[in-house]
Amino acid sequence: MGMTDLDVPPTTDGRIRRPGAGRKPLRERDPELDTTLDALIDRDVRGDWESPLLWTGKSTGQVALALTRGGHPVRATTVGVMLKEAGYSLGISRSGPPCR
Repeated sequence: MGMTDLDVPPTTDGRIRRPGAGRKPLRERDPELDTTLDALIDRDVRGDWESPLLWTGKSTGQVALALTRGGHPVRATTVGVMLKEAGYSLGISRSGPPCR
């Protein structure tokens, strides 16, 4: 990339990078991540197995830390997205005052 690239008009398809460039999806880079997450969460799942809603009492930060220590570096926000996609819900915090 240099000054000559500035003279080239932008592409009409709206892309900035060439096709295939950029960061690969996390699940593509770490195919064992889903099974490791399921194994980690499975020990702490609550709820009725017949019900469409399952929840875990672990925070996304705790799960992300455990996954990172296990060789799968991931952020808490990514864990939250993955849990939501898998149909899980996070448990309610009991440390604060009750909601009214």
